[in-house]
Amino acid sequence: PRAASLQVATTQSSQFISALLLIAPWLPGGLTLKLEGEITSRSYIQMTIGLLDALGASVRSSDNLRIIRVAPPGGASGLLGFEYTVEPDASSATYFWGAAALFPGGICRVEGLDARSLQGDAAFPEILSRMGATMIREDDPPSIGVRGPTTLAPIMADMSDMPDAAITLAVVASFAVGRSIIRGLRTLRVKETDRIAALQAELSKVGVKVETNVLGDPDAITVTAPPGGVDCTGGCPRVEFDTYDDHRMAMGLALIGLRRPNTFIRRPGCVAKTYP
Repeated sequence: PRAASLQVATTQSSQFISALLLIAPWLPGGLTLKLEGEITSRSYIQMTIGLLDALGASVRSSDNLRIIRVAPPGGASGLLGFEYTVEPDASSATYFWGAAALFPGGICRVEGLDARSLQGDAAFPEILSRMGATMIREDDPPSIGVRGPTTLAPIMADMSDMPDAAITLAVVASFAVGRSIIRGLRTLRVKETDRIAALQAELSKVGVKVETNVLGDPDAITVTAPPGGVDCTGGCPRVEFDTYDDHRMAMGLALIGLRRPNTFIRRPGCVAKTYP
């Protein structure tokens, strides 16, 4: 049978593409996707393709991911039974790597992740290493860790391959000396909340300035700490962060409370989505 073929324009989330790819091995002849426009969260599509390939599906794609073909193996219908060990969620691990980066000499290792990980967010420690942190890799058991630097340097980073980690990076950058530029944030406006607007509103409560439309780029922000840095003295005023019912906003902003006294999170129960 001939493979079904679909043309798909730019989506708000890569999850739509991943869902189509995951059912493809059970379609007669498989499925060919032709992606038009800007490809959303490319790393998650690559992760889906990598998983299907590991499970025995017939997978072919162009280098630019514009054309993706997935079919059952050897003319079969669907995939054979399999056992697969699911990696730890690297997106949810970014808060702990970020926490270590905020404390000189602080160390956090996440077991079960290594250089072969299919997840884009597993590269987050490399971003932190460019801010001065030390990345720690171990093989037995496999783990990726971070050791905090004496001082954090500002960063220029493209987060299009790990958009969920952008909130964590913006919070860590709030404690860097200088202005950071974070790009590739198009999908952040259509998540559980408009995360760019939320970061602007909440980080301003501790004097951190978040600006958008950087050099004409609507998908970039700058993060600049106040002169002298965020006030972390014992007498600093009470700050209450809103979470917008968004688990990543709550987890990211909670990192500030590790360094700054008198910091509170309103309605923190929204973290149950990833941290029940």
